[in-house]
Amino acid sequence: MDEKEFPSCAEIHIAASHLRAISVPITPILTHTSLNNLTGENIYLKCENFQRTGSFKSRGALNAILNAIKIDPNLKGFVTYSSGNHGIAVAYAASLVQRPCVVVIADDTPKYKIDAIKQFGAELVTCQSTVSTRIETCEQISKERDYLIVSTSDHPDVIAGNKIFSFIIKN
Repeated sequence: MDEKEFPSCAEIHIAASHLRAISVPITPILTHTSLNNLTGENIYLKCENFQRTGSFKSRGALNAILNAIKIDPNLKGFVTYSSGNHGIAVAYAASLVQRPCVVVIADDTPKYKIDAIKQFGAELVTCQSTVSTRIETCEQISKERDYLIVSTSDHPDVIAGNKIFSFIIKN
């Protein structure tokens, strides 16, 4: 990813406004006396595990999908490759905008991750556990169904949404 592709502060603020508009939970920031004593520092824990999907990844997926729908309200659906929290987050975000979603997962994906993705109504496609195979499968599905690919970590809207919590902590 080129430096110019990283989201600006303004883009991160726009992402925050998108997520406020749909009432993404504001998760607490906690401290823990034992950790503070152990490290001699003030340790703060941002409890993103309280998000509906169990991780901060929902912020990035939601921002990417909301931006995509804003640009093209007629999008047919979404596809991603992830055997983890990003797959869960994209399935959740697609369910909120009532669009179909396919999550390409590795054949060794743990059952609890599969169950978490399924709970949001996504279709699962299993392939070999290599990253290149998952990307190729994702690209094939995108082409066949005309679905937008929501990549795991190199999409500027995903990054902007995931970086929102740094502004929350700062403020």
